[in-house]
Amino acid sequence: MANGDLKNGKKTAHGEDRQENIPEALAKGWENAVPEQLPKPTYWPFFFALGLTFVLWGILTMWVVWVAGAGISIIALAGWVKSLNDE
Repeated sequence: MANGDLKNGKKTAHGEDRQENIPEALAKGWENAVPEQLPKPTYWPFFFALGLTFVLWGILTMWVVWVAGAGISIIALAGWVKSLNDE
């Protein structure tokens, strides 16, 4: 085939064939990513980030905000680690 012809209807910008079938790519020496099962979604990372934001905001404003942020961060980190260990 000529460089500009389409093969199986898919070409890359450089004229190379794209692999549309993932199992064939795995058969050519690729392996599945480990772990194959992802952890359940959770809200703990959001609350951990919120707590760290309050900690940084508390450094600039007042100690009460810093203490609240530290408490939220500690509780969120413990909850996040516990949820990962429970799986």
